[in-house]
Amino acid sequence: MNLKDKKVCVLYGGWSFEREVSLVSGLEVYKSLKDAGYSVFLVDVKKDIYNFIDEITANKPDVIFNALHGAGGEDGVIQGVLTMLDIPYTHSGVFSSAVAMDKISTRYMLQPLGIPFAQFRVFKFHEFQDNVKQYFGYPFVAKPPCEGSSIGVSIIKNDEELDIYVKNWKFGETVLAEEYCKGREIQVAVMEDKILGSVEIESFKEFYDYEAKYTPGFTKHTVNPTLSHRDMNKLYEYALKSHQGLKCNGITRIDFICEIKDAPQDRNMILLEVNTQPGMTPLSLVPEIAADMGMSYLSVIETYLTLAFKRSSTGE
Repeated sequence: MNLKDKKVCVLYGGWSFEREVSLVSGLEVYKSLKDAGYSVFLVDVKKDIYNFIDEITANKPDVIFNALHGAGGEDGVIQGVLTMLDIPYTHSGVFSSAVAMDKISTRYMLQPLGIPFAQFRVFKFHEFQDNVKQYFGYPFVAKPPCEGSSIGVSIIKNDEELDIYVKNWKFGETVLAEEYCKGREIQVAVMEDKILGSVEIESFKEFYDYEAKYTPGFTKHTVNPTLSHRDMNKLYEYALKSHQGLKCNGITRIDFICEIKDAPQDRNMILLEVNTQPGMTPLSLVPEIAADMGMSYLSVIETYLTLAFKRSSTGE
């Protein structure tokens, strides 16, 4: 199959809190394909299903590169529409996207497979402030279950910070609270059923939050960092098992905390989240990991496209 014979549509934008990140990812993908001689066009996705379908069908793409992030684009919604339109699309399908986007569902799906997580508790928002301290001492972590890019995530260290967090909450009716685990943040890229590589993130902020992720100079990246042989094997085992357990397709990025301070050997790493649509911005981690393996940015895009056709042909 000659990919350059195929017309590519790049979806970007969307209506989530991650819209700005998606615009950067999508434009980078579009420019790379355009410069390589592909027939490619952009669609800035709005919350209007009729116009979206009209724009897609009028342009008749052979394949969709989904560069959306967050609600609507990463959670199974757009995947369902594209499945009904019978157009091959990149990244994971409806089920995997929906479960991985929901951090609570991810935990319930993967814990029975032996994947380690921090101790957690799910609260209705109106009960959160009055009840969370029954289960966690300070500091603890609070986060929305269904946002990416660390949006809404906070390490809460005292009553005042808890008050501020609650007053600024805008993420729905459910809060996920977790024990705070301090260690090395290592993110693993999985491509189909193979480990592509890993990268360690050292943030110059308190943790790897939205600003640290998308501002040059706020983090240090170490591709394929050194871990003990045992821990590296465990890390990659958990990453691969998570990718397969959620029936993911394409390339996923799976985030961990490793070498947790004061933790016993059998509890010294936890999974944070599974990202079915890793970013493609200039600061994104999957292209950086791939580059260390000798893959260009364009070849990462072409891998996604090839796997989209493969999944479409097998009906996965």
